[in-house]
Amino acid sequence: PPPPMDEILELQAQLQAAQLATSSANLSERNCVELISKLRSSGLLPNLLYTHSGREYLTPPQLRREIADELLAGGGRIAVTSLPELLAVDL
Repeated sequence: PPPPMDEILELQAQLQAAQLATSSANLSERNCVELISKLRSSGLLPNLLYTHSGREYLTPPQLRREIADELLAGGGRIAVTSLPELLAVDL
């Protein structure tokens, strides 16, 4: 079952507070990956897509925007088979 809404709101508040706080400590790439993995496994980020590099993630709306950008760059047409390579994501 998905987590309760109050838990999600609390996590959002904690994230906002952490983003607004000034600190000399930064999250390492490994910590970020672990955090995203936990959020995915808990169901808070169910539709997140990995890129081929493994260093970036895409949401479905961002993927749609990137596909639209590629269509514009290709003059309105693009081979569906070339999209995964252009976007660096498995479709």
